[in-house]
Amino acid sequence: MNKADRLPRLLGYYHAHIAIAQLGIGEFADAADSLRSGIENIPADQRDAEWMDKYRQALADASERT
Repeated sequence: MNKADRLPRLLGYYHAHIAIAQLGIGEFADAADSLRSGIENIPADQRDAEWMDKYRQALADASERT
């Protein structure tokens, strides 16, 4: 995999992690946007992985609060 192929994946992880912080400080709309973007950029074969549960739950929580 070359650098250009890795960039969307890395951005996906970055957005997902940033969203957890946004959620923690009450920026619910921004957290929801970041989580959607992050989850969309996680490789398809990983989106349903168990470790993604916390991000899917965080998206549900952020979406409920917006």
